[in-house]
This record gives sequence, structure tokens and C-alpha cells, in this order.
Amino acid sequence: MKDEDKTRSQLIAELDELRRQTAALSRPPEDTESIALHLAQFYFENASIGIHQVAMDGRILNVNPYAADMLGYTTKELTALSIFDIDPFVSADTMDADIKKFAPGGWDSFETVHLKKDGSGIPVEIMGSLMEYEGQQYAFVFIKDISHRKKMAEKLRWNERMLRRIMDIVPSMIFVKNAEGRFLMVNQAIAKSYGMTVDALEGRLHRDVHADPDQVERMLADDRKAMKSGETVFIAEEPYKDSTGDRRWLQTIKVPCDEGEFGEPAIVGLAMDITERKQADAVLRENEQLLVNILESMNEGIVVLDREFRYQIFNRAMENISNTPKQEVLGKRPWDVFAYIQGSVIEENIRKTMRGKTQGAMEVQLPLPHKQDAWFRESFTPLKNVDGQMVGVIGVISEITRQKQDEEKLHRLIHELKESEARFKALHNASFGGITIHDKGLILECNPGLSEITGYSVDELIGMNGMLLIAEKSREMVMDMIVSGYKKPYEAVGLRKNGEEYPIRLAAHNIPYKGRQVRTVEFRDITEQKKAEAELHHLKNYLSNIIDSMPSVLVGVDHDGRVTQWNRQAQQTTGLSLEKVRAQPLAQVFPRLAREMHQIETAMRECRVISIPKVSRKTGIEIRYENITIFPLVDNSMEGAVIRVDDVTDQVRLEEMMIQSEKMLSVGGLAAGMAHEINNPLAGMIQTANVMKSRLGDLSIPANLKVADEVGVSIEKIRAFMKKRSILRMIDAINESGRRVAEIVNNMLSFARKSDAAVSSYDPIQLMDRILELATIDYDLKKQYDFKTIKIVKEYEKDLPMIPCEGAKIQQVLLNILRNGAQAMQGQDTGSSSVPCFVLRLAREKNMLRIEIEDNGPGMDKTTQSRIFEPFFTTKPMGVGTGLGLSVSYFIITQNHGGSMDVISSPGKGSNFIIRLPLEEKNG
Repeated sequence: MKDEDKTRSQLIAELDELRRQTAALSRPPEDTESIALHLAQFYFENASIGIHQVAMDGRILNVNPYAADMLGYTTKELTALSIFDIDPFVSADTMDADIKKFAPGGWDSFETVHLKKDGSGIPVEIMGSLMEYEGQQYAFVFIKDISHRKKMAEKLRWNERMLRRIMDIVPSMIFVKNAEGRFLMVNQAIAKSYGMTVDALEGRLHRDVHADPDQVERMLADDRKAMKSGETVFIAEEPYKDSTGDRRWLQTIKVPCDEGEFGEPAIVGLAMDITERKQADAVLRENEQLLVNILESMNEGIVVLDREFRYQIFNRAMENISNTPKQEVLGKRPWDVFAYIQGSVIEENIRKTMRGKTQGAMEVQLPLPHKQDAWFRESFTPLKNVDGQMVGVIGVISEITRQKQDEEKLHRLIHELKESEARFKALHNASFGGITIHDKGLILECNPGLSEITGYSVDELIGMNGMLLIAEKSREMVMDMIVSGYKKPYEAVGLRKNGEEYPIRLAAHNIPYKGRQVRTVEFRDITEQKKAEAELHHLKNYLSNIIDSMPSVLVGVDHDGRVTQWNRQAQQTTGLSLEKVRAQPLAQVFPRLAREMHQIETAMRECRVISIPKVSRKTGIEIRYENITIFPLVDNSMEGAVIRVDDVTDQVRLEEMMIQSEKMLSVGGLAAGMAHEINNPLAGMIQTANVMKSRLGDLSIPANLKVADEVGVSIEKIRAFMKKRSILRMIDAINESGRRVAEIVNNMLSFARKSDAAVSSYDPIQLMDRILELATIDYDLKKQYDFKTIKIVKEYEKDLPMIPCEGAKIQQVLLNILRNGAQAMQGQDTGSSSVPCFVLRLAREKNMLRIEIEDNGPGMDKTTQSRIFEPFFTTKPMGVGTGLGLSVSYFIITQNHGGSMDVISSPGKGSNFIIRLPLEEKNG
């Protein structure tokens, strides 16, 4: 047994035996005493511990061979020295006090350093006692070499320091607890979470430092389970309240320890904070629900097919279009559910799209069981995953039956979804990472976690250049971090043994190691985290593109009516960006929806869709119409609504035009009936007037002469009477009026149906002058105005070409405009000093003849201008005007002659009617 392995009690026993034998030397010599002396000398010579006999003045009187070998001397050399020569801490001044430490009959011990012959020192433990022999005192000393023990103690202290440093740089919580829940060992991470230092936390009970007693009990139950079963306990996620009161989530592993390790049952735990991952999971679920709500709120039908052509998404609009609930459709192929699709061009386009070919919008007519001959616009887009692989098809279907029936004047916009996301995969558990100690890249130590991440064994990693674990593209950056001593976590690209590159997060600290500065690094594989971040970013962009691509205003609000979503159309409509309106009250940032807040609250409260059609709003002088649809959000975790605003002004106006068209048809039928009824008495009136003129004005007719003789009146006197009373002139006026009525009747008939009148060529100047002649004799006796009192200004361009037209109809149009203008000028304020005046212009404008009739009457406002050509619209009092004159004139110019008719006017500045007629005859 080595002297270093001997216990203190063994050494004392040996010393006692030696003392006994030495004491025997003072007895009279006998045979037994000779034997004892011989044994003592044998023990002294062969003892495996150094033995010195030291005089009271410090001289070394005797040593055994082991003591001499220990210091590199011979026994003769060592006995020639004193204790001052081998113990640097003993001097002549202190020798007497040092010797007297050894009490007679007792033992004392202490540690010091002895110098070897070569000058080096070795740590030794001294055990000695004072003895007396032949009346002389001396110290009998045992010397033990404790170099190995000192080295082991130093190594133990170094290992403890390294363990502490490694534990403190790990971001995860590391702790050791006993059965009663007392912290035996902790690292900085868990101490920081409790707002304490490591020293303050160690030795404390868990329940004394944790804010939530229920959480403590659950954690202690897991501790006891691990200790009792002797097996590792893994907790995938558990709540944790830190010193600030914030709720965090941990993923924890607890490993039971042998009783010998800590002197009592205990567990070693490692807990990783997974709060950010939990929050990312929640965001993914919220975005997925938002996508569902948006799809359900769309008027367009949206379907998603997987690689097997089976329905994965079938929104509410598709249920309405197909009259089929989604439960009967999901998981089945389109042609298996809807027989009319099988073998059609729709099936062909779906199959082409599945091969990666985007199919543009296609219009198709389908014989639906509940609606025959329905029209649809359909488009299909390939659906690819993040790796660019085909995973399915997205289809957008809109019913356009009504648009087709209205000759496609109302078009519904179809939105094509670029691609749809497959079900998001949950983030899998993060690894606890690998830990390594390296010196300028050379790996000195590592844990098994690094082996699992990199694919190398621990033996392969030790002594390896750590830069080989980093991909070429990141090595320069990592080396810069090492040189600069960078301490914060950063990301790089790792390289596995098989050559695979993967994303890693590195956290490193410089620490002292065996007298030099080295670097401790934690490796963490963040592949799954990167995938999750990419998927989340892709989904956000995807949802944003869907919302922003919609032509409708789309606004999301929470249960308090504050804005949560705001698409591009809403931004263009209001001029406000999402950043400015987020979390603001909807009524404040979108004032025209303020009056609908009650409906929005009702939709959210009753969980039903509310539609408000044709809501009018005035923009300047124009009135526009909007359909407002409110979709409540149905998810329990998301209270709010989506408001969709569609501008339907064009649709409303088209409907009004259709109503006006029906009015025009009614007017046409009325005109035809009136024309036939008027024609018969009109023909009799004109014929009678011609006969009267013939009988009263022609003196050569024998019958006239005969009747005059019979009644005793001369023809000449009758003729003179009629001349003085203007009777013949009146008869001519009757004929002229009858002729004009006949022309009006003909025009009314042409309004009801296409006229068969022949088109002739007319000189535009003669045509205008002829109308002026007719207008001159047109006056209203009731209102006491005469057309002849109106000033006429002619501005005719020279050398105008002949114009092909129906002369009577054009005259009717011009006469209507002149009559309306004359009535307006005569009816304006009598205090006006201006003379009523018409300016008539004729000019050539490219291939058209431009006719202008401008007056200086009271003019019209914008509202009157916009309706001036509507049937039955008039500004005259009830019973004075019918409102048909200008509408019939507009019809004659635009429909019968292919021209245009416009008016320019403003209040107080008169009106200018502009007619353009083609100089070439209209075909057909």
C-alpha cells in the first residue's frame, strides 16, 4: 500500500508501535529486548513512509531509506542536513516553537513543503511526537508525500468550475432537486427566471420561490415520479410563471440520480423555454381560421382539389351554386359528385391544370338539376408546395347566368388564387443542442448532443477542426465571431458528416481552460424553426395577396368595431394605409360605414350574414350605389366581422336603362295607337278644308255660280268678304296645320318602329331656313309671344355638302329645339334687358355635319341637363308639356340617323344644342 493511500488512523497505529519498540530500547538488554530492537530497526529500514529523527536544534539525526528516496538524497546525505535545509517554512527563530507543537506522548500533524535535492518542492503531511531517549529529547516524525492528493483536489476544483461555467452559458434551465423539492444545484438561466442569483436559489425549496403553488405541486409530482420509477420523465410542454408574473411554456426532461451522487434521492432537470414556438403555433391557427373566414365570405365559389382530384375545400358560395352541401362533396372527385361534369371541357381543364398548366378563365354552360342552362365562368390554377411540387388544383367558379341574359353588360370579377397552402405542420420539438469547447477551432471537449446533430461520434469530434462542422459559406463569418469574442447568439449554416447543410444557431463564450482562454459553444439545429418561419411568412403573404387582389373594399373589425384588416381597395377608397387605421374605430376611419355600425353589431351578435343592397352615396354631383355585406367571424377565439363593400353603380344604371327601355317600348306602342286614331279625323279635316277652299276661292266652278244666283249673292262680293276677313288665309293655315299634324303622326309611327321613309339628300342651309319659316308662323296666342320677335343670327360655313337624311324628321327635331328655346326665352324674368336671340351654326366636322342652336335663355343646371332627353321629363308645369319632344328628337338623331345629340348649358347663360349627322348614308 502506498503511503498516500494510508489513513490517518493507520499512520497513528504504526507510530504507536514504533514508540513502543523504541521505548523498549531503554530497558536492560535481554533476549526479548534484542529481538524487539531488531524488529524496530527492520521496520524503520523498510517502512513505506518517510521517518525522521530530529534533534531539538533542528538537526536530522536519523532517516529511513524511504525518506531519503522521497527527497532524492542518500540517508547519509540527508542526515548531514538540518530541518531548515528541507523545510523553507521552518527557521532557527521558530524552531523551538515548532518542535514544541509535538506534545510528549501525543501526536500532531500539519501540511508543509519539503525541498528535494534538485531544488523542487513536494507537498507533504507531517505527523510527529516528542520522545525521550537516554535523557535526551528529540522529535520522531512521519512524512507522507501528498502530491497526488493535491493534484486530484485541484482537478476536482477545476472540474467543478468548468461544470459551473458550462451550466451558466446554456440558455436552457438546468437544476438538481431532492425529494422535498429543495434546489441542490442550479444554473444562471433558472436563477434569472426567479429574479435571484445562483447562490441565493441553491438550498431554497421550490415552493418558497415559485409564484404559482399549483404549478409547483405538478412539477414536484413529476420529480417524485422520476425518483420512484428510476426512469427519465419527459414533459412536452408545461406552464411556468416567472418572477415578473409572465406566463411562459417549458419543455422539460427529468433524469433520476443515484443516491451516491448527491447523498440523497434527487433528479437532474433541463427545461427549455418554448413560449415563442407556442405563440407561432397560435398565429398559424389564427391565420388558418382567417383564411377559412375569407373563403366563406367570398361570393365566388372556391374549390381546392388534391393530387387525387378529391375536394379538400368547398366554400359556402360553391354550396349555393351547386345546391349541394359540402359534407356530400369533400373527399370526392368532381365528376363522381356532379355527373354533368364527367367528360366535359371542365374535367379536361382540371386534368391539364394538374399537369402544371394554368388554365385561363373559361365560360361554360351547364345543365344543373336545379337550374337548367346555367352559365359559369371557371378558372383553374396549379397548387404547388414550397418546393415547387404539384399538390393540387385551385378553382374559382362564378355564376354568370344573369350577365349572359343581360347580354354580358354586368360582369362579375373572378379572382384567381395563385396557390393555396396545405395544412400547416406543427413545429416539432427543438433539440437541446450540442456543447463544445474549442481552442481557435480545435475541439477539446463536446457532449453527445453535438454528435447527434452532426453525425460524427464523440471520439471523431475530439481533436477535430470545428470549422469542418460549418458550411463553406459561413466559415469566414464564424471565424470573425471567434476572433472578436462575440457573445450574443447568431445564425450560420452547419455541415453534417454526410455533407448535408442545415441552419444552426450558435451561442458562444470565452472561458479560461487549463491556463489558456478557450471558447465554449452551444450548437442548436434550427431547421424546423426555419421551416415554420418560412411557412408562416408564406401564409401571411398568401393571405395578404388574396385580400388585396379583391376588387371589393374588404375590412375586418374586432368585437369592438376596431379595424383588424384593410385591403388595397379600402386603402385606395379612403386614402388611408393599414398602418394608419389598424386598431382605430371603423366609424372614424371609414365615415360612410358609420351608419351601418348597428347592422355590424347585429351580425356579430346573431352570427348571421347581413346584406344591405344599393346603398346610395353622393360624390360631388354624382350619386353612386354600393352593396354592403357583413360576414360575422364564426370562430370562438376570433370575435369580429368582415365587411365587404361592392360598387354596383353600373349595375343600378343598367337596370334603370332597362326600365327606360321598357318605357320607350310603351311610348312606342302608345304612339302607334295614337297615330292610327288621329289619322282618320285628320284626313277628313284636311279634305274638308281643301273642298272649302275650292268652293270659296274658285270662281270658275259652275256649281259655285249657280248657288250664288239662287241665294242672290254675287261671287265677287263673297270673294271680297273672305279677303277682308282673311278666311282663305285661315283655310290655308288649317291645311298647313293639318300637314304638320300628319308629319308628327308619321314621326310617332317611326318612333314605334323603323321607318320605311326614303332617305334623300338635302342642302343643310335650305333645310335650316325652311324650319325658320315654319317657326316664324308658330306663335302661342295664350302666352302672347311671337317667334318673329326673336333675333336670329346665322353662322353658316360655305360650300357645305349635301346631307343624306329624312328631311321631315330632321325638321321636326330642329323645330322642337327652336320651340323649346323660344318658350324658355319668353318665359324668363321680364326684367331682363337682353333681346331673345338664337345663334344658328352649320359647319363640317370631319365626316359629320355639326348643327348648333344656341339661345340666351335661362339655361339649365347639371341635374336637368343629365335628364333632358329622358321620356316624360319636363320642367314645364303640369298640363303644359308632355316631356316627349326632346326624347323623340334624341331617338330620331341617334337611332334613325346614327348621329349624336348633346347639350351644353349652365344657369343664366343659355343653352347650346349640338347635333352631329353623318355625311354618308347610314347602312342598314
